[in-house]
Amino acid sequence: MKFQKRRRPFFEKFSLVLFAVIIFIIIICNVKQMYQQLSSSVVEMDPGFIRSSYTQVLETPCTKDEAPIFVTFAVSVDNSIWDRIKLKRRGRWSSDDGARALRILYSSLVRSHGCSVQLHVHSNMPPEIARNVYIRNGPRGYSTMGTQMNGIVFHEVNKTYWNNPYNDMKIVPHASKWFALSRAKLDTFEEYLIDGGPQPVWIDLDTVVFDRLAVNSTVPWVFGYQHGNKTRNDAYGDMFSLDTETLQEVRRLENELINENKTLPTYDLQGYFSILMERQQKEASSYLHPVSPSSFNNSHAASLLHVVQEDSPNFAFGFDCSADLHPEPRYLKDRVRRWNGEKGRLMCKNLRGEDTKVASMSFTAPTYKSFFLESNEDTAFDVIVDEGGRNALNEFFYKSSIAI
Repeated sequence: MKFQKRRRPFFEKFSLVLFAVIIFIIIICNVKQMYQQLSSSVVEMDPGFIRSSYTQVLETPCTKDEAPIFVTFAVSVDNSIWDRIKLKRRGRWSSDDGARALRILYSSLVRSHGCSVQLHVHSNMPPEIARNVYIRNGPRGYSTMGTQMNGIVFHEVNKTYWNNPYNDMKIVPHASKWFALSRAKLDTFEEYLIDGGPQPVWIDLDTVVFDRLAVNSTVPWVFGYQHGNKTRNDAYGDMFSLDTETLQEVRRLENELINENKTLPTYDLQGYFSILMERQQKEASSYLHPVSPSSFNNSHAASLLHVVQEDSPNFAFGFDCSADLHPEPRYLKDRVRRWNGEKGRLMCKNLRGEDTKVASMSFTAPTYKSFFLESNEDTAFDVIVDEGGRNALNEFFYKSSIAI
């Protein structure tokens, strides 16, 4: 009997061809991404630049009196076809953008505090993998000033923290993994209070600090822009610090809204902070009080949530420099300048049109990328019209020999 070769049905042939095409596209996309990562690292600062005595100062670990412990998320999704299939959407941060943003964030903390701060980074991958992804060999292993990034500690995000009301469309109609992650800040932050350590400061990955005043408090605090007179978006979740009692107050508010079938705030924690501030205005309660110099180390103030701007009206925080609008380069380019000729110091116009010294600046992921990541050291901050402002930003981030 003569053997006859089996003919493959058309659908089977088509499936094999389609599978091969998909594999080819995935390989091409990943090779392209690797090339982009390598090419982007070439244009960043070479770690072999001149080290000064001040560089060594910046590498000295901060004492508890010099700086608090900082906590942030670095959850990245590489936007390959395979990642999009798994997560059904594009991520806000690729691992490459996340690594560069972490470098800038850490550099700003070290520069503003004058020592090597401790930054705890909670990622969506095991700590040893996260360290390889976010702190690579070569330029990425150094701050923008050329100091070693020794103060970064990696952790894996507790996956149970994603199971909160902002991941349940029955409770929050616009629920998603990203909103749930934002709400998970509260649970992650609580880990440090349960451990009994010093009260930390939460800081978003797309936030930079220019003056230690922005975090120079040992009491619970937020940035409150309307001072309790406007519920919606009064406070933002870019930076805050809570103690155990205040954190539990936020949980009680969330449970109250859910049990009474009320609509939860669109933007989770910042909405909760804003409601508490409004209640203080309406009920003259003890949720919030202005920060006074004596209250920084006042033990009886532990149960209060303070508004940083009340004590520092001549400083800009968060979105102040973009007039409380999304901090796109077009809103910042004419507003940022050098502060009174001081090296590495910035000022900008506040909402009242007054010149204010910049303590911190917050961004959204897209606006952060357009301001910081779509350039290298040679073209960084070219969007800023004022030459003094551009020079001050470059001095702050890239001139390790200048003490600020």
